[in-house]
Amino acid sequence: MVLFLTSFILGVIGVSLGMFQLGYSKGREYQRKHEDD
Repeated sequence: MVLFLTSFILGVIGVSLGMFQLGYSKGREYQRKHEDD
């Protein structure tokens, strides 16, 4: 049970970090396109 909870929490943290990185890189791309104009 503890192992399941631990893996679940780690999975949630991993997904959150992944989404944050994805949004961050997308934001950088958008900014770069704006600067080119």
